[in-house]
Amino acid sequence: MYEQRRPERSLQDLLRQLKLAHERLSDLAWELEELELRLQPLQAQLQEGGTVDPLVRREVELLRRRRSEQEELILQQMLRIDELEASLEQRRSAGKYGEQEAAV
Repeated sequence: MYEQRRPERSLQDLLRQLKLAHERLSDLAWELEELELRLQPLQAQLQEGGTVDPLVRREVELLRRRRSEQEELILQQMLRIDELEASLEQRRSAGKYGEQEAAV
């Protein structure tokens, strides 16, 4: 009986990890959107030409760097989700195979 609970428990843990990974991805996407919203008006200011405050230039550089870092985090999280989903599919397939073997 314990042996049957263990795979179920493992599957539940995997599902929990996948849910948390999706939540983290959502949070990262929101943060990226906030960065974009802060960056857009400053970039427009730079594109208008004329004299631009050096602090604005520095802020734009900082936000661009943070945006790049945020995009990298999002990509890493997407890869993590792909790995978890592949593990989940593998586990489910193994479970179906095990049930078929037991029925024979």
